[in-house]
Amino acid sequence: MGFLVNKAYSWSISIAILAAIIFSCGEKISLPTEKPPTGNLGDTLYLMLNPPWDAAHGYDFSGPTCIYFGHDTYLYVADTGHDRIIQLDAAGTIHREFSIENPISVSQDELMRLLVATGEKRIYKIDVGPDGDGISYVAFDYDGIPPNVPPDDSSGYRFKLNSMLGASDRFMAVSDMPLDDKTYFVAVSSSEINNGRILRFWGESDNLALADSVFDRKYADAEADTFKNPVVITGNGITTTTYPNFIYAYLSGTVVHLIVCQDEGSFPVHDMKFERQPWDRTWVFNYTHTPGQTDLLAPELFDLPKGAAVDPQGNLYIVDSGPQSLCSGLKFSRQGQLLETLCDADTTGLFHSPGGITYDIYGDRRTLYVADTGGNRILRFKLSTDLEN
Repeated sequence: MGFLVNKAYSWSISIAILAAIIFSCGEKISLPTEKPPTGNLGDTLYLMLNPPWDAAHGYDFSGPTCIYFGHDTYLYVADTGHDRIIQLDAAGTIHREFSIENPISVSQDELMRLLVATGEKRIYKIDVGPDGDGISYVAFDYDGIPPNVPPDDSSGYRFKLNSMLGASDRFMAVSDMPLDDKTYFVAVSSSEINNGRILRFWGESDNLALADSVFDRKYADAEADTFKNPVVITGNGITTTTYPNFIYAYLSGTVVHLIVCQDEGSFPVHDMKFERQPWDRTWVFNYTHTPGQTDLLAPELFDLPKGAAVDPQGNLYIVDSGPQSLCSGLKFSRQGQLLETLCDADTTGLFHSPGGITYDIYGDRRTLYVADTGGNRILRFKLSTDLEN
C-alpha cells in the first residue's frame, strides 16, 4: 500500500482501524457517470470524482490555499497565486471573482459576507448576498486607524492594539463564529518562538471600512472592556497553540467548537468547545477530547495538517500537506477515532501538499472538496454508496 510511510505509531487502535480500512475488500463499482479511480473499495469509502478541476479541464488555479462552502451554497476558493477569491457552484461553474492581494483564508458569516484574511494582518469583507455589492472592504488593517476611534485617542488605540498584535505577526486563517454575525476568529502566528494565538474580532453589522476590532467599543476603559482576548493562548498543551495555520469554527448541537491545525506543538490538531465558566462567567475554550484516548490527539499521526471540515454527523476531515504524513486526507469520528483515509492502493501520490478541505451539505450532495495547493487544482470525493445510487 503505497501511501503508508515508515513511522512508528505508538497506539494500537489507529493501526487496527487503518488496517481494517486498507484491507477491506469489495466489488469494483461500475459508475454510470463520473468515474473514480479503480482499486479494492469498501462499501462506505470516499472515492475521488473525475475529472479534477485543473488546467487540463479548463481551470486556472495557482496555489489555492483555502476552500470553503458558504451559507449561500456556493464554493469559495482562495486562489492565492492569482490574488483572488473565486466563487463556484457545486458543478464547478465559476460565477464571480474578487480581487484581493494574497488571500490565504476565506469564511462567510450569516449576513452572506465573505471574510478574507491575508498574511499582512488585514481582513476584508465582501457582501455576496442577494443585495450585496460584491465590493472588497477592508474591515481591519493593523496599520490603519478605524474611523470610529477619535483622533485624540489614536495613540491609546495603537497602544492597546500592540498588546494584541506585533509587527512580526501574521494572520493565518479566519473563521466565522456560528450564529453570531458580528464575531469571528483569527489565527495569528509569529516569527517569535511560541507566540501563536487565536483572537476574537468584534465586527460591524454593515460594511464600514476599518471598523472591526480585537476589542469592543469600550477599549478606552480597561475595566469596562468585556472582551477576553486572546481566546486561545500560546502554549504546547491542549487548548493552546504555538504556530496555528488554520482554524475552523462549527456548531455541535448548540455548542461552538473550534478546530485548530498548527505547524508545531504537542497536538498538531485539536478540537475545542466554547463554554462559559461557572465560577467567573467568562467564555473559554475547553478540550473536547482527552489526550491518550483518541487518535485525533496522537502526536505522531500528523506531519503538517493544513485544513479541516466537519459533516452533519460530526465526523472530522483533516488534510495534511507534510511529506511524512500517513495520508493527505483523514476522516475521524465525532469522538476523534480514525475511521478511514482518502487514499487507496491506486491513488499513491494523489495529493500535492493539500491546503484546504470543505464539505458540501446542500442538496444531499455530501461531497468533499480539497484544495490541492501544490497541484493547482480542486479534487472532489464522494461516498461509494452515494455513487452507486
